[in-house]
Amino acid sequence: MNYLINLTISILIFYSSELIANDNEIIFEVNNKIYSTIDLKNRIIYLEEMNRTKYASILEKELKNDFFNSIIFFQYAINNNKLNTILIRESKKIFEKFKIDYNLSNNLKDEVILTNINYDYAKKIVLEDMLGNYREYIFSGTNDIRIIYS
Repeated sequence: MNYLINLTISILIFYSSELIANDNEIIFEVNNKIYSTIDLKNRIIYLEEMNRTKYASILEKELKNDFFNSIIFFQYAINNNKLNTILIRESKKIFEKFKIDYNLSNNLKDEVILTNINYDYAKKIVLEDMLGNYREYIFSGTNDIRIIYS
C-alpha cells in the first residue's frame, strides 16, 4: 500500500511539472534575454487592466508583435545613456500614479507593472527622441514629409 501511495505521488509530481513546463515556452530572445509565454501573458493582463478591456484570442499575433516591438524599443532605450536616465526617473513616477489610479496591484505584481510601464514609456521616449532630430525639417514647410519615415 505504501508503495502504491509513493508511486501515485511520484506520477502526480512528474506530470504536474510537465504541465507547468509546457505552459512556459520561449517566444523570442533579445540581447541574451529570453522572453516566454508567461511574460506575454503578463503583458496581456497589464494591457487589459490599463485599457479596461478583454482581448480576444484572435488578436494573439498582434499582441505578440506589440510585445516584441516594446522589447526592441526598451532595449534601445536602456542602451542609450540619455534615454535610460529619463526612463528610470519617469517610469517610477508613472508607476506610483498608475498603481493608485488603476488599482493594478490586485491582478499583477509590482515588478510586472513596472516592467510593462518601462516597455511603454521606452516606446514614447525613443520615438520622441527620433522625431526630435527631424523637428526643424518637419516644421520647415517642406513638401516631402516622407523623409521622416526613413
